[in-house]
Amino acid sequence: MCHRDFESDGGLRDIYIRDVNIKHWRRRYAAINNVYLVEFFIDGERRAFPESVDEVFAIRLEENPLLRIFTGRILAVCHFFVAEEIEMDFDPREIGSESAFVEFLSFLKFLGDAVGKDVSVTYENDADCPFLVYVQGSRNFTYCRE
Repeated sequence: MCHRDFESDGGLRDIYIRDVNIKHWRRRYAAINNVYLVEFFIDGERRAFPESVDEVFAIRLEENPLLRIFTGRILAVCHFFVAEEIEMDFDPREIGSESAFVEFLSFLKFLGDAVGKDVSVTYENDADCPFLVYVQGSRNFTYCRE
């Protein structure tokens, strides 16, 4: 149904978890490192994974931290722009099969359950118009386009 939203158009797709605070970030940060392979970068240079997300936001004041999360076939890149929103992006070409899509849905569910919030998937920089939402309260997915 939503395969056209993952067709390559030259842009990335974004994952958003909105209306969060540092406590949500802490839960997601700890959970990610325990489940997925991660790589941490500061200004493009690979560094050791910081002990806490608080350290990452302290770094963010002067440098650009980035977390690469390998979910299997899919690479999600986490940006630490603001504490009130968790934002990641991914290349939609990586969701080229049904099994990759199932893996992606599992990752969205993991994120939503880790922080207790809904998770939205949008076209790049289109945070207010999701095409796919994991509704954490019902633990279901909603496709938002016809």
